[in-house]
Amino acid sequence: MSTLSQKERRERLFRHGKPVVRTMELDDMRYLWAAWQMSDVEQMEQADFHYRISEWLLGYDMVNIIEDRNSGFGDGSGPVTLVYANFDGWNLVPHAEHFPWATKRNKLRANVAFFMAQRYSKNVGCTRVFVDDENRAFFAALRKYVPIYPGCKIPGGRPGFRTNEKSERVANADHLFYVRGKRR
Repeated sequence: MSTLSQKERRERLFRHGKPVVRTMELDDMRYLWAAWQMSDVEQMEQADFHYRISEWLLGYDMVNIIEDRNSGFGDGSGPVTLVYANFDGWNLVPHAEHFPWATKRNKLRANVAFFMAQRYSKNVGCTRVFVDDENRAFFAALRKYVPIYPGCKIPGGRPGFRTNEKSERVANADHLFYVRGKRR
């Protein structure tokens, strides 16, 4: 049985290069539009979509795109994840949306790259992530690569996070995970 350290696992994961975490640019709206068209949610005109998504993203303090290797792009790499976050000067609370073309490996690599960037950021004191029951196992497995710690389980969680078969909003338990930053 192999007992690799977090650093050794990251080195294996990033053997052929790390994903790039960068600030979202206006040109990235085309990827958001493509992802929207691939989804089964309400369809709308592109201009309406750009207006709505721009207004929505303005409500966040930080909006990043994570680029990684993916065979769906002609040059072999492109955006796989959108990360938007609120930041109060100490706590960063991110949310990630993986594009439909992101593979499981892209998702893992994107999360590891993002959390490691926040870990070494001198501007961030703590990165807090609230995870529902369905994604808790992924974040528990992420601990093999990143010093991300479980905080607590919040019974009741966020109402409206999920719906039941009657389309009623159901409270789901949240699990808090956190990564310490370098800000002191």
